[in-house]
Amino acid sequence: QVVQRLMQHPLNQNWFNEPVDPVRLNLPDYFAIVREPMDLGTVKSRLAAFAYSDVPALAADVRRVFDNAQRYNPPRNAVHRAAAELARDFDADLERALERCARASQAAHEHACGLCRGRRCALCGDKCITLEAPALICSGPCQQRVRRDQQYHATRDGSRLWCHKCYLGLKAVIPPPADAHARPRAQDAAHAQATGLWYKRDLIKRRFDCDVHEPWVQCDCCLRWAHQACALFNAKAERDARGAAGAFVCPLCELQHAHLPPRGKRRRGDGA
Repeated sequence: QVVQRLMQHPLNQNWFNEPVDPVRLNLPDYFAIVREPMDLGTVKSRLAAFAYSDVPALAADVRRVFDNAQRYNPPRNAVHRAAAELARDFDADLERALERCARASQAAHEHACGLCRGRRCALCGDKCITLEAPALICSGPCQQRVRRDQQYHATRDGSRLWCHKCYLGLKAVIPPPADAHARPRAQDAAHAQATGLWYKRDLIKRRFDCDVHEPWVQCDCCLRWAHQACALFNAKAERDARGAAGAFVCPLCELQHAHLPPRGKRRRGDGA
């Protein structure tokens, strides 16, 4: 994002986004003065290709772009002034980004909840992994996704919901969905209520603030815990393949050809 902001900065009139073409710009002495050409487009491509092993290497290339522009162009030149200003902006943005990363790293290091209990995944080294929350689509005219921390109103069975704006426009009696006639006839009371009439007063007010975390699983060999996604663990597939009492072996133990401990010490995967 820092590099993208530099490329779209008002002071950057596409001067720094592409390699300098000395022939087209009639700059015969360019390579004699600028020994290591660099541009933001090249930096962006290297980022996309994971060519930078650390932040200092990235910062060195970005600073080289502006150092070259200031070295070749005289101080009163517009390109020189723009390069100096963008270099200052980059240093400030980079410092803020590193501070945010440090705070996030510290928070992750100190994190301990009922789900992870302060332990780290044996495979990825992280603690809790927050997943994308499920999409809640308003059943009203807007048909928009309910945003995080936004209030909405839902039927008791959760089959339909309305954002707060569409809720204000609801009548006292809510008609069935427009496609209710195309659905099969209900065979039970719950489905009949879902396709029938609802009263506005019966809707439940909620807030979309749920956090979804990746569940954990414990290896029956090393007894270490890992995220189910990291360990490629699927509870249903494991039960189908090995039964309820089957043992789970994490990828690390699979690679090491570890032997299973006594059955009494085995523990199954769960959300904690």
